[in-house]
Parts: sequence; C-alpha cells; structure tokens
Amino acid sequence: MRVGERMGILYPIFFSLSIFIGGLIILYMFRKQYENLEVSTNLLWVQIMNEWNATTWWRKLQKQLLLLLQILIFTLLILSLVRPYNVTDRVAGDHVILMIDTSATMAVLISESEERELSRFDKAKSDIQELITSLQRGQSVSIITIGDSPSLVVNRETDLDSINKIIEELELSFEHRNYNRALSLAYAISQEDSASIHVYSDQITEDDLGQFYWKHPIHVNNYTGGENNISIVTFGIQENHTNQDQTISAIATIKNHSDITKEVNFTINGDDGETSFETNVEINAEDEAYITIDDLPQSSFYHAYIDSNDSFLLDNDAYAISSIRPDPTLYLIGDINPFLERVLVYLDYAIVYGDDINKMDDFEDDSIVIFSGDHVPIIERPTLILTNHGSEPSSEIEWADVRSDIAINDSELFNFVDVSDLFISRVGTQTKMDVSNSSTNVLKEQIMLSGDLPLIEEGTNNGNSFVHVKFDLQESDWPLHPSFPIFIYNTLESLSGQATLNLGYLLPGEERMITNNLTEGTLHIQNQNNVEVGYYEPSKDVFRAPRQPGIYSLVDHNQQHTYFAVTIDEREKDTRGMNSFSLTADNEDESIGTTYYEWWPWLLLFVIVLLIIEWEVYRRGIRI
Repeated sequence: MRVGERMGILYPIFFSLSIFIGGLIILYMFRKQYENLEVSTNLLWVQIMNEWNATTWWRKLQKQLLLLLQILIFTLLILSLVRPYNVTDRVAGDHVILMIDTSATMAVLISESEERELSRFDKAKSDIQELITSLQRGQSVSIITIGDSPSLVVNRETDLDSINKIIEELELSFEHRNYNRALSLAYAISQEDSASIHVYSDQITEDDLGQFYWKHPIHVNNYTGGENNISIVTFGIQENHTNQDQTISAIATIKNHSDITKEVNFTINGDDGETSFETNVEINAEDEAYITIDDLPQSSFYHAYIDSNDSFLLDNDAYAISSIRPDPTLYLIGDINPFLERVLVYLDYAIVYGDDINKMDDFEDDSIVIFSGDHVPIIERPTLILTNHGSEPSSEIEWADVRSDIAINDSELFNFVDVSDLFISRVGTQTKMDVSNSSTNVLKEQIMLSGDLPLIEEGTNNGNSFVHVKFDLQESDWPLHPSFPIFIYNTLESLSGQATLNLGYLLPGEERMITNNLTEGTLHIQNQNNVEVGYYEPSKDVFRAPRQPGIYSLVDHNQQHTYFAVTIDEREKDTRGMNSFSLTADNEDESIGTTYYEWWPWLLLFVIVLLIIEWEVYRRGIRI
C-alpha cells in the first residue's frame, strides 16, 4: 500500500465563465480614442514617442496594470467557483498497529536494484518508516515483533522520531514465527479503537487470519524474491567403536532449491579451525546431493558449510557436536563393597585407590570419586557417595528401617533397572549423612524412596554432580541382582556427563535448565572465534541461548569449554514467499483514509487583496 496526494475540481462547468475575461479585454480594445487636431509643431510628440520606445517592457506593462489586475481577479473568481481540492491519502484508523516478522527467513536477500541487495527484514523496516511519514496528527502507533513469542516494542506512541529510532534498532530474532500469538496480541489491542493493522512478513496466509473476526482493515505485506537458495538440509556424525579405536564418520545432505544446476564447495572444519574434509558437489535443479565421509579426525565439534552465493546464508552452515570423551579415572576412597569393585573392574575403568579423602587433593581433570564412609565429604569432582557404617558403627548416624515398598522416579539412572524385588534393611537419616549439611549451594532430587524415606538422591553440589546412596550395600541384596551393575554403569555415565563438553543443540533464544555438571561461578559465553558474547550464572539464571546461529561454548574459570550449537528451526529453511493481500470486515479495501482540502477560501482571500490593490492603483491615477 502506498499513500500520496492528488488534486481535482468539483464543478468544472464554471470554467465557461472565462468568456467574461475575453469580454473584459474587448472592452479595453474599444476604449476612448484620441481626436485628430492640428497643432503648430510635433516636436514634443516625437520626443514622447522616442521615450516610449526606449522604455523597458515591464515599464510599458505598468500602463496596463489595471487590466492585468482585473483579469487576475476574474481568473481567481472562476477558480473559486470550480472548487479545486487536494486529496491526501492517509493510513486509516486512529491507532495504527504495525507487525514485523523477525524470524530467520526474513534474512533472505532480495534485489532492490541491480546494484543493491537487502534482506526482507531491512526492506520491511524501510516500508514501515515510509508508512509512518504519512501519519496525521493524533494517530498513534503500536509495533509488535513476530517471533516465537510476540513482543510489544511500541505501545500507542505518537512521537514519530521515537518510533523511527526504535524501528532502526529492531533486529532479527531468528526464531520460528508464531503467527497465532502475535495476531492474538494485535487483535486484543485493536478492539477499543478505530484501528488498522499492517503485517510485514513473508509467509502469512489468509488461513492464518481466519480464526479472528477482524473489525478493522488488516493488510499483509509478504515479501517474495530471493528463493534462489541452496542449503545443508542435514549434517550428522557417527561415532564408531572398534576394539580400542574410536573413529568418526559423517553424512550430509545438500539441497538445491533453485531452478538451475549449481556447483558448490562443501567443507568440514574441526574445533581447531583446520579443514578436515573438502569437496566440490554439482547439484541439479530442485535436487539433493548426499555426501558421506568415512574418517574424520576427532574433534569437540564439526562445522560444515557450503560456499554458495545464494539468497539465504543461514542454512549454508551446519554443526555437529561430538560426544566422544576419554573414559574417566575412578578414585575409590574408603571401604568399597567388593561386589561394586568387581563391577568397576569389569567395566574396564582406570582405578586409583585411596584411604583418606583429606589426603587426596590432586584429582585428574576427567575423574569420578567413589567415596564409601559414614559422612558426606566436600569434593570438587563428580562423586558417587556410598553409606558405609564400617565395622564399628558410628553413634552419630541414625538409622530407620525400610518397611514400605520401594519406588523410583523416571531418572535415567534407572534405565533398564528393576527394583521390584529389592531388599534394603535400613537407611541412614541423620543430618551427618545429608549432602545439604556439607554445602549451601546444593540442588538435589530424591530418585528412590521407601515411603517418606529417601534411599538414593542425585543432584549438584557447588556445580559438581553427585549420586548419594543412603543405605549400606552390605545391608541389601542389591549387589546380587542383575540390575546392580546396570545401575552402576548408568550412574558413572551420568556422572561423567561433565566430561562430555557439550550441551547439544538449541534454538535461537531458547531457555533451558542446564543439567550438565558445570562449575560454580560465572560462565562466559564465547562464539567460535573465542569472542565473548555473554555470560551465565548457573546458580541464579536459566540459561538462554544466543540468538545468532553458530557454535558457542561456556567457559569456566579453568578455561574448560562446554560446547553447544545454536541452529535455526527446520521450518525456517523454507524460504518461499507468499502473495500480499488485504482483508476487512466487509471485504472492502479500507486500508487508507482520505482527506479532502479545498482551496477556494484562500482564492477568495487573494481576490479581496487584489481588489484593494486595484482600488489603490486607480486612486493614484494610473492611466489605462
């Protein structure tokens, strides 16, 4: 929609009165003539004629000033009768609601001219600013951004400078758009006013608007063009275990969305930035190509990208994060149950034995502590805590008999674990055996209970994960059950999750509770170039992913990197643009209001001024 101005006249019939202007001129032609007289000499007359011929043209025009003034007065009177007017088209409604899509597909480049390309989003901002310039005094503006959750960034603002400044600061959220939420917000704030709604997007359809009864005109500006796209549809890695070796294979799918055959360069980089794989691929129009890689060097993550000069750059990159990690070293401290020790040996972990926890402070980076004793130690490592009263039971521990049935929750520690026939004699309940008593920064969950008695807890203690078995294995038949080694394996896998060094894949701006065992204190968020883009405090905040797609890492004070990838929603890889359209309650186009401005009052005022001037000219005796 464009707003503008145009002019017109209401009564052109009055132009016929212009004949009177001709009559006025004829009257002046038949004005009084000079008489023929005989004079004694013509010297003075010749002198006057010579002076008249030497006079400039505008001096001569002064002699006909009354005629010119009268012609002008007649002309203005006729123009007043025909009623000229000026029509100004303006945006309809006292409340103008502008909705702009901030999803990933709005980053598609479109050609504004042969020399310039800009994104759909930038074009939308430019069109909004153009629309705002046509607003009249008294019209207010609200702006809603369309993302996963809508945001009302401007609410009934009338200051155009402030509105333009906010529009300039708008940025893409790269989220998948949720039209229903945004339209619901627009519908809610438009009910009490004379309003119009303008949507700037690329894929909204009439079906998206169908669930609302719109009392006001709504106009959808969908941006098309820029569909000449090629993208990485899928990219994944497979970890292969052969004997003691671990290898990485990968597969990628590249799709050509354009109508011409294209050749692209496909490259995979590791976490060191070095090229691990590179090849050229030719893809037919509207076709896909599959690439398999058999042997990649080990890396924390892999960055695949295509070098293609297409319209949508966000889907030219893909990321895969490796979960391969070295097996952790187990530190066994205290009197370890022999059945447990046999399971650990069978699982082929490297084991270091110790007697006194207070004498051990030099643990390897990737290590897990298994402590068996009658108290809860403070250990800055993932820990499996086993209650063991020893040969001489401590008088400080209080015990409670287990009489009720045993229940477990859906913790991953109990995957494939059956506890229906499990026998446990008693459980320690004294605060000395409570992890919370050893630290104030503890988050824990009871994952096995007998009635109200917690039997096993898991959680974090100062950022380090722990699993606490609160009963003595010697007073249970669990080590004799087939599920016991499975539980131990699941527990060690969970505790070693801290060494996985990845948080997986997140959407732009996604909030997530981090379950990995991250260290306490502030964690710095760095991008692939090791540039800090934010921070995260595990003890205070819910983690929010950056909005810009890419590979990132959380970095602790020990410079340990925990990787994660921010990727756009799969639905955002469809870059097709829909047609624009308009809807109103009565199916008529009322997108613009019309203001008529007539000029005849000003023309009459000018006529009065000219009449005063004419009277003054005549009074001064200027001859015709």
